[in-house]
Amino acid sequence: MADEIVDKATWLVELHDGSREWRERISGGYQVIKVEPPLAPIEHSHPTHGDINFTGTVSADGDVGLTGQRTVGGYKPTFKKGLLVGFEAA
Repeated sequence: MADEIVDKATWLVELHDGSREWRERISGGYQVIKVEPPLAPIEHSHPTHGDINFTGTVSADGDVGLTGQRTVGGYKPTFKKGLLVGFEAA
C-alpha cells in the first residue's frame, strides 16, 4: 500500500491546440485520466473609450512613481516615471 502512494504522480499537460490532459503514472508509463477542451477565446474591448494612446506621464494619485535603476534579485529593472523601460541581468 505504501509503495503505491509513493509512486503515485499526476500532472497536467497543455497541448498545442489549447486542450489539456491530466495524466497519471502507471507501470513505467502513464494514462490520461481527464481531458479538458480548449478554453473559448476571451473577447475584451471598451468601444466607448476609443483608441487610448498615452503621451506624457502616467501617475497614481499624482505620484509619478520610480525613476532610475534598482537591483532586485539579480536583475536591474530601469524605471522612468513609474514605467518599466529597461530590464537586464545584474
